[in-house]
This record gives sequence, structure tokens and C-alpha cells, in this order.
Amino acid sequence: MSFDSLIALQPFVDAGQVKLLAVTSHARLAAFPNVPTAEETVPGFDVSAWFGLLGPKGLPDNITGRLADEAAAFVKRPDVADKLRALGVQAISSTPEEFHKLLSTEVVRWLDVAQHASIAGE
Repeated sequence: MSFDSLIALQPFVDAGQVKLLAVTSHARLAAFPNVPTAEETVPGFDVSAWFGLLGPKGLPDNITGRLADEAAAFVKRPDVADKLRALGVQAISSTPEEFHKLLSTEVVRWLDVAQHASIAGE
């Protein structure tokens, strides 16, 4: 058993070498509609992989906004959306403020997990 990214597992799933038991996102994935979410068995379970663009501190708002707009337009392109969906990725976009909130929440969440598991970093 393994928890891994669908992008990494996709070739093995396609070859029938790996069976998906569940996805860890809040909702079922369009690419795997018959694969349940972990939350369907364990209420409240939601561990979604995410990707984002980060820039240096103090990046001007107009540049941040332009990058966000361009990234959102990119993932909405039909060719890109189709390729991502085939990899089990449901691309969404957010505002810089929404992404900042996600990052803040994720840092607190995983620091708490690390502390409870007595995991120390350097």
C-alpha cells in the first residue's frame, strides 16, 4: 500500500500493475469516477496535492496579478486541461490571496502533524 501522487502512479495504473483503492482529495476525480475518496470511509479526510507559483517577497501586486491571470488561463486551455485530467489532475486556479491562505493553512496543518509524530527537521 502506498500514498502517492497520481501523476507518479498513472503509468502503473494504466498497465494494471496498481489498483487505486481511494483518492485523498475531497471529491472524486473525473479521471477515476469509480474510485472512492478516503473521506467516504474516514469522514473529514482530505489531503489534496497542490501546485502553485511563488515569487520573491515584495513582488509588485500588478506582476503577481498578471502571473495569476496567465496561470489561470493556461490551465483552462482545452489541450492543457485534457492532459492534466488524463494524469488525474483536476486543475483549479485561485487568486493570490486564496493561495496565500492555502499556504498558511497547510504550513500550520503539517507542522502540527510533524509535532504529533515527533518529526524534527533541520
